Amino acid sequence: MARQICFLALTLCLASPALATSNCDQLETYQQNAEQGNSDAQFELASLYSHGKCGLEQNLALAVALYHKAAEQGDRYAQYNLGVHYSKGLGTEANQKTAAMWFLKAAEQEDVDAQFNIGIRYVYGNGVDENTPLAIQWLKKAKQQGHKDAPQVLRQLGEI
Repeated sequence: MARQICFLALTLCLASPALATSNCDQLETYQQNAEQGNSDAQFELASLYSHGKCGLEQNLALAVALYHKAAEQGDRYAQYNLGVHYSKGLGTEANQKTAAMWFLKAAEQEDVDAQFNIGIRYVYGNGVDENTPLAIQWLKKAKQQGHKDAPQVLRQLGEI
């Protein structure tokens, strides 16, 4: 059972659903607004740099810096994406404790993917102390919000 949960965690936990849906014709506006401290623009611009869209060369380090600015202002999508970047070492050194911290911040703001990710991390103690009750708590929240994989993990943990 642990092997099944581990495989599921590896295949699902690190997927980043928050990709930019920006229009490339708004790139200049995003840049101006990001410089003025607008967290939405910082997030959008970070996503564009992260994926090398709209004629921008992929620059993961700059993406992480922009995600940080937005995340520090409370943007849950930026917080989630920072968790992904720190978890995978994209544009920054991999740091599972920092990844878990950002996933937790986003999860506390009802980000369903972050709730699932932090739940999985509590199952295995990845960047946090292993804590099955907390894992179940976060996975149940993710399930309540409709995360498609949370019920399967909860079943494997004997909670459904």
